[in-house]
Amino acid sequence: MKEIAKSILELYYELSFVEEDYVEFEWSLRRCAEIRMSIENTYSNEEQSAIKVAARELLEQLTRDPDEHGYTPRSLVSEEKQEFLTAISEGHFDGGPQSE
Repeated sequence: MKEIAKSILELYYELSFVEEDYVEFEWSLRRCAEIRMSIENTYSNEEQSAIKVAARELLEQLTRDPDEHGYTPRSLVSEEKQEFLTAISEGHFDGGPQSE
């Protein structure tokens, strides 16, 4: 289940931030809405938890400290993308903070 959750999350993440030059914007919005609705309405608690863990792991990977060669992808990940992954890892599958 972990690998499936990771794949779904990566697709959702990429579609959420894809450039219009690569994919028609309205199409990507519809696909993102469908993914979100599916996660929220049809996934079991266990499946939702796997998506949250995958988001947390991806965020950690993208914001990790530099390796022995000084490389880190941190500078390539916008604050908006970090917030998106943080929100999903907290169970807000729309990628935004939950209004209280």
